[in-house]
Amino acid sequence: FSGSGSTFADLGNYNLLGDGGKTAPIDNAEARLRIASYWNHNGSTMGLLVDGNRRIMIYVKVREGLSGLVEPGTILFHGVSEDGKYRGKARCFSPGLPPIQYSVSGPILGNGSGVLLTGKAPIRNPDGSIKKIIDDRLEFSYRSRPN
Repeated sequence: FSGSGSTFADLGNYNLLGDGGKTAPIDNAEARLRIASYWNHNGSTMGLLVDGNRRIMIYVKVREGLSGLVEPGTILFHGVSEDGKYRGKARCFSPGLPPIQYSVSGPILGNGSGVLLTGKAPIRNPDGSIKKIIDDRLEFSYRSRPN
């Protein structure tokens, strides 16, 4: 998968704002979204989907160590871009558990070369209960536009 100009639908059927599994087909609004740019995040390549001020970051190439937790097309962040900031929901992934969402926000950095989102992320026990809440940082650095 090169991702170049690929629509979200090309990555499979995903539930954009639900539990994050491959359980519900995307609707027509999401089917037209295309990857607008590529970003680096903790060793993974992310694709940014844009629709007006709406922003969705999906995994395009998953780094080692995340296999079994996420796959290409999995959403990490969904929200909006307003006044030089992103705000919305990020997702935590735990083995054997569905993703859990938490609120994040933060600035667009250096004329669009980066985004820094912060929030309070839940860490879960194997049974799914919340073990603790941690301060989390999601850093994205701009990589390129699709060819």
